Amino acid sequence: MIKRERKLFLGVGINDADYNVYWKDQYTNKATICPFYKKWSAMITRCYSPSKLEKYQSYRGCTVCEEWLRFSNFKAWMEKQDWEGRHLDKDFLSEGTKVYSEDTCIFISAELNNFLTFKKSNSGIYPVGVSLEKKTGKYRASINHGKRVLTIGTFNSPSDAFHAWKERKKILAESILKEEDRYLLPYIIKIIDNA
Repeated sequence: MIKRERKLFLGVGINDADYNVYWKDQYTNKATICPFYKKWSAMITRCYSPSKLEKYQSYRGCTVCEEWLRFSNFKAWMEKQDWEGRHLDKDFLSEGTKVYSEDTCIFISAELNNFLTFKKSNSGIYPVGVSLEKKTGKYRASINHGKRVLTIGTFNSPSDAFHAWKERKKILAESILKEEDRYLLPYIIKIIDNA
């Protein structure tokens, strides 16, 4: 059997799969993509696609380790993970890392990933989770949780409101973790403390 040479994916990724990563269901004619390839190509796209980098500035400077530029290596790692229905995350284990690798990546639930998405740059002049109530001159602490906003209370200073936000965020983190993900709690606490 002659193996067809494939071109590089986005100029860097090597799809060395020994099977077709795209196929059509013979009964429904619906196109399907290999779930391993889907995660791998999304990771490569985040780091190396000019249009993605233009749209999502936070991925500028991110790279994929040399080993994972080869699809088969990433797939072999992913097969050993609890990945179904989860997001690949490079910031969870090592905050601020710019490299996708076996040492920096983990699969986490979508709910947990969204829960930990808070940006200092979006909070204006106040700490994360804090806003000024113009009527009262007090500082409101609140948490965006899913489609809801949980109000914690109002405080006399931004630092008091921020402290209340951190403490409630930690309690909420414990409640959203599934039993099998309990080992992640120390990492979550660290992320919240560094907010």
